[in-house]
Formats: sequence, structure tokens, C-alpha cells
Amino acid sequence: MRIRILLGRRSRVGDGRPFLSPIPVSVRTAVLSPGFAETDWVHVFADGWSREVEELEPELLAAPLLELRRVAARAAERRIALPSLGYAVVAFTGAGQPVLADRDRDFFWRVFQVPLFEQFLSPTGQTLAAECDAHQGLHILPGHAGFTGFPGIIDTARCACGQPGARIVVPLNAAAPRPQVMAAAAGD
Repeated sequence: MRIRILLGRRSRVGDGRPFLSPIPVSVRTAVLSPGFAETDWVHVFADGWSREVEELEPELLAAPLLELRRVAARAAERRIALPSLGYAVVAFTGAGQPVLADRDRDFFWRVFQVPLFEQFLSPTGQTLAAECDAHQGLHILPGHAGFTGFPGIIDTARCACGQPGARIVVPLNAAAPRPQVMAAAAGD
């Protein structure tokens, strides 16, 4: 008997939105947030951290900032068995939600020991801007330059990663209040 195994990014859950991975290869990913489409590599855990996430042994972990803080705190206290992440952690932030602070970055690095990438989501959960490898701000994705909830200053200079277009440049002191500004770079 032959069994055919299909690999790739075939969606298993109909109406979810795609997860935008900062890693250019397919890796075992756990997304701890509802509304994302599952694929052969992306597994969605709508209720957050669970035993099933531990059993998956993800190589990349993505979750809303508050959930990441909870997971990191429980892992630091050795209350959960944290898998050996091999690639990255993605923190979802958004308008009206807590901001990613430098102390979060430091804490996540100590606990997860992999790079952290921020993704700014709309109120409906769509990815509007994403951090690149250069970590010099969040690139505003095409079609979202007019969104008004971006925290920080919009910069249109070429990023250190080489990518052109508008990006959110977060003030150095992330704990300070951030202005809600409109992207002036419509069309980027």
C-alpha cells in the first residue's frame, strides 16, 4: 500500500488569514492566536499555550504580546516545558494594545534564546506591518500605508535590510507614549 504525503503550504482551515513568517523556509510553527490559516507547517492554537503546543515542539512561536509575556514568565519559572525553538519568536501588537518594550525584547531573548520579530496587526487581525532582519522598524505592507493606528514615526528611507518603502520607526524609549500618526507615504 502506498501513502501519498503532500508537502507545502496547502491550507487546511478555510477562512483564516495567512501567517507571515519572518523565516524564508518552512519550519514547524505554533501560532497562539485564533483566525490564522493552518498549513502543513503552521499550527494554530486559538486558546494559547497548551500541552499540545509542547508536544508539537515548534521551531517558531508566534503570539499576541500579552500571551508571549505569560509563556515567557511561566517558562522562566519552570512551570512549563518550553521547546527548543530554533528560529524565532513573533510578537503580535496592534493599535490600542500594549507596546513591545525594550525590556520585553531582553526578557524574551533570555527565555527563548532566538530573535524576536514584531508584527503590527489591524483590529481584525490582518498583518499591516512586519519587522525585518535588520530590526530597524516595521515595514508597512503594500496596501496599508493609509492606516492611522501606527505607533511611531513613518520613515520612507531605504531600510538597512535593503528594502524600500515606508516603515514604522519606533522611538528608542518604547515605554514613552507614542503618537498615533498617519502614514504619509501613501502608495508605498
